[in-house]
Amino acid sequence: MSAMVPVGGKWRSPDESSAAPAALKPAEIRAVAAALEHTDQASAASAAGMPLRTFQRVLARDHVKAAIAAGTMERLRRVTLAVSRHAECAVDVLGEMARGTTPATSPRVRAAVALIEAAQRARASEDQERRLADVERLVGEMSRRFS
Repeated sequence: MSAMVPVGGKWRSPDESSAAPAALKPAEIRAVAAALEHTDQASAASAAGMPLRTFQRVLARDHVKAAIAAGTMERLRRVTLAVSRHAECAVDVLGEMARGTTPATSPRVRAAVALIEAAQRARASEDQERRLADVERLVGEMSRRFS
């Protein structure tokens, strides 16, 4: 199963060698959006405007799972970028404190260090997710070849 990406308002597979996947239906789009927004299935189903069991059946479809995975990766990428931008500012502030141009207070130092560490964790998490997706893709390809 390859990740789906939004293209022209529809979810498409980035792998051009595979057959073009069907675009998500409106109910599937609502289910994907709700699944990405809510933490539990009951509230997500309610937000998607469908009964819980129907919501669960929609989520079980491979192309919907792929769309949710792509949405999750996109969210992680955006968080990583935001934290990285703040970490760059934190490094600048630490430099100013080291030069003595900005007062080096303990809370300011702790906040800067926390941002830098958060950026490192976010990058590591994004890297792990990307590697896991690659492994899952390869396993899927291998299982199709040998079945």
